[in-house]
Amino acid sequence: LYCIDLMTGKEKWKFSAYCPDAKPLLHDSLVFCPTNRGTVVGLHIATGEQKWLFSTTGPTVGQMGDPIIANNTMYIGG
Repeated sequence: LYCIDLMTGKEKWKFSAYCPDAKPLLHDSLVFCPTNRGTVVGLHIATGEQKWLFSTTGPTVGQMGDPIIANNTMYIGG
């Protein structure tokens, strides 16, 4: 997952454990990303710093769906 400055075209930050089969989700100041390690991380949109982490259980590595948020609850298939 790359964060690109639209004015300059330069990379601001990147996150390398992103799961390519799932879409990231922007909510407030965080980008939530399913990973290829069976986790979902929340990265700060300006810095890429990890602010949030959820570890799944079971055989979810590389098999997570797109996260959605409703009523301050995240739902993700795995």
